[in-house]
Amino acid sequence: MLNEKTKKRIEHFEIVFQERSLTKLASNELMNLANSFSKLEKSFQEKHADAIISKKIAIVSSSTSYFFKQILKLFLFQDGITATFYEADYGSIFEQIMNEQSELYSFAPEVLLILPDYRDVKDSPPLFSSYDEIEALVNSHCLVYQNLWSRISTRLKHCQIFHGLYVIPHFRTMGALDGNYIFSSQNYIRLINLELIKNRPTNVVFIDFDYHASNIGKLKWFDDSQYFQSKQTISFDALGEICYSASRLISSYFGKLKKCLVLDLDNTLWGGVIGDDGLEGINLDSHNPEGEAYLAFQSYIKSLKARGVILAVCSKNEENIAKIPFKKHPEMVLKLEDFSCFIANWNDKSSNIRNIAIELNIGIDSIVFFDDNPAERAIVTKFLPEVEVID
Repeated sequence: MLNEKTKKRIEHFEIVFQERSLTKLASNELMNLANSFSKLEKSFQEKHADAIISKKIAIVSSSTSYFFKQILKLFLFQDGITATFYEADYGSIFEQIMNEQSELYSFAPEVLLILPDYRDVKDSPPLFSSYDEIEALVNSHCLVYQNLWSRISTRLKHCQIFHGLYVIPHFRTMGALDGNYIFSSQNYIRLINLELIKNRPTNVVFIDFDYHASNIGKLKWFDDSQYFQSKQTISFDALGEICYSASRLISSYFGKLKKCLVLDLDNTLWGGVIGDDGLEGINLDSHNPEGEAYLAFQSYIKSLKARGVILAVCSKNEENIAKIPFKKHPEMVLKLEDFSCFIANWNDKSSNIRNIAIELNIGIDSIVFFDDNPAERAIVTKFLPEVEVID
């Protein structure tokens, strides 16, 4: 039996996971939360045994990975995955994978995270190297990883690899001229990343570390003092974003997918209220900043559909009126045929979303809900905590 204090602490984490609020926290807050949760992990698993799947995950990294592992574990729990980790000593990627007697193979992970660092690239091209010389160096470097992937495929036939692409360093050996020469340090790393992508086998998924470093800012991603003191290549401030990204890839691999985007209409797909403003009154003007923003959002949604995301409408409207812009407005990017389910009525949206899930034969937990109205978002969050609500 759990005591009252433990029950309350578990309830706190249940709320945190249901509200999916981890991404709003700074890395130090995430780490504190991870440390607190580690003390409750077993009790939490027992209470939610039916909803949680257990997986074995190994990390081999060029740098220390303890904080990465702890925060990643928290994000995976949010997706209903409890992970048992094997964390190799830093700097032992090649030894762990090439040594058939290593602890990595004894652990037999279902997922392997390979996290290299640009400092692993020792064979930078000399100044004014020709393209052929650089290409030979790139191919030689990438062949090492191809051999590692092949070794893993042979020894761990059902292991999925998630490999971090190199972060292009923020320093430039040739200063402002760096972007002009293929032999520059930054362009050389770019070529290696592209060659790795070009030769990616089916059991490898890349984590685009450089995208996240650019998104955060390279000066914030790198912390040289931290690296020299503790061999941690990713700054503490950047851990939250990259761990979240890694968790989404791993969760998707294990079937924890978001399959359906449910959308409001008024002031979401267009500016204004179709029932009040009429077809001429809603804003989808490509020459107007607000209208252009709505059109850009529709184009993004259209790209999600092209990737296989199911689209649905959940709007408080008369259905025949709600469909008018899709049928008659010349600027509309989205069409009625883009939506697998279209519900427009005056019922509460949480009930309508349940009906959408039933009609589409998908789980409630595979739905993402987007609405401009904070009150509607709050209601769905309260009554359908399994739905991911975009704030």
